[in-house]
Amino acid sequence: MTKLRWNDPEKWIKSTGIAHEPLITTGDFYQVQLKLKARATSQATERKPRATEGPYVCMRKMQGNFNNGHPHYRCRYSSEYAQSHALDRPLTVHLREDVLLPVLDSWIGTVFAPGRLKRTIHEMQEAQAVSGPDPAVLEAARRDLDTSAARLTSYRAALDAGGDPATVAGWINEARLDQATAQQRLNQLTAEAPPTLTGDQVQAVIAKLGNLTDRLMQAKPERKAPLYEAFGLKLVYDAKKRVVTVES
Repeated sequence: MTKLRWNDPEKWIKSTGIAHEPLITTGDFYQVQLKLKARATSQATERKPRATEGPYVCMRKMQGNFNNGHPHYRCRYSSEYAQSHALDRPLTVHLREDVLLPVLDSWIGTVFAPGRLKRTIHEMQEAQAVSGPDPAVLEAARRDLDTSAARLTSYRAALDAGGDPATVAGWINEARLDQATAQQRLNQLTAEAPPTLTGDQVQAVIAKLGNLTDRLMQAKPERKAPLYEAFGLKLVYDAKKRVVTVES
């Protein structure tokens, strides 16, 4: 498929002479370009799809866009593609974000509802155990560290026993490098392990957060995006039934 793209400004070929009287100054031109670029960047950030996967049948990921000043999720098929696949669906499907997010936030808030709080705390504690480093990988790093330390001890003993200083020095430097690498790997693995919270500590954190549903309702969409990603949300929109199915 052929696509037309602008060349980078550095590759533009500019006339050395003025062909006609300029309509605007060069400074005004670049100021407008900067404003357009800034606006496009801000809109692209706001338009990033945060939770939707795709409408029924096509299962294509919906894109964010603004329609009549309101953020929407949109799925478009060109008429040729839709006709060739004979899909029973409209060419354009829209879903308003301000209709979807309050219901979604309310659903997330039920996870921390008083009647479900005990189960949620238990699941959070189990997740802590799963999120730690792989025990086999951790044991391998410790074993590499012990092996390099043992090699250093034997090489020093060989040097004391009258071994060639130049040869043994090379062995020692290599063992020290392996030891430093193993220690760095072990430090990374232990640093990746998050602190394990007790049930009382988890409950205290939840109590400190207060009503999670209210907090979600008041937060801006761009600040809630990391939470949606952490929950692993997958939303599928059925445009015929006007129903969004949520999985986490």
